[in-house]
Amino acid sequence: SSLLGTLPGMVLWIFFGALALACIYAAFHSVWRYGLWLIGIYVFSGAGGYLLTHHDSVRLVGGMICEIIGVFILLSLIYRVIDMRKKTKHKHPLGLWFLSLLIFFVFANLSLSDWSYWLMDKTPLYIYTFSEIVIICSGVYVLWFLQEKISARNVCPVCDCELRVDKRSCPSCDGTESFFWCKKGEHHIIKCPSCNKLTLHGKKCIHCGRKLKKRVECRSCGSEHPLAEWIRL
Repeated sequence: SSLLGTLPGMVLWIFFGALALACIYAAFHSVWRYGLWLIGIYVFSGAGGYLLTHHDSVRLVGGMICEIIGVFILLSLIYRVIDMRKKTKHKHPLGLWFLSLLIFFVFANLSLSDWSYWLMDKTPLYIYTFSEIVIICSGVYVLWFLQEKISARNVCPVCDCELRVDKRSCPSCDGTESFFWCKKGEHHIIKCPSCNKLTLHGKKCIHCGRKLKKRVECRSCGSEHPLAEWIRL
């Protein structure tokens, strides 16, 4: 434990912090900046938890200031995500995301508190290790949810511009399908029946190579109709 208070220990902290940021960027390329917010929450709330384990007045004040900054970053992140959810018009519930973010915040406090007590030989190392594992798992879910459920956009596979969603109803049943319209290229985009990725309607799928029919199959009843016969909603 004495290594953690030395220069090599600080170098290890910086190295693994940079490695974590690189992993966040690689895994969550579209929302990696929110990983910086999580790091900010971890640093300030963790430092607050660490300082509050000491009982002198200066460290208690410093700990409270760090906690306030951590809560401010937490609330700012929540506000930005709610605002982003409104702008992208996603309707995914945020309950589990809120819970994961709260768990991240709580265990960030406990983590460095446990680390402090471990340095003083008051608690075993596995308690600190458990806190870090919970932090990693909850942080991964927070970023995964933002990337897959909130920030994901439908973009044209040809020109990369944002697509307009075109909901249509099957002429044979009440089933609905999502078609997409590219304003720039002026062509319809559909999801390939084989790989479920966006590609040009009636052409060969640019992802899996399957030749698509001009008639679109309804996933509800299995009937096939030309795109023009699908009823616009």
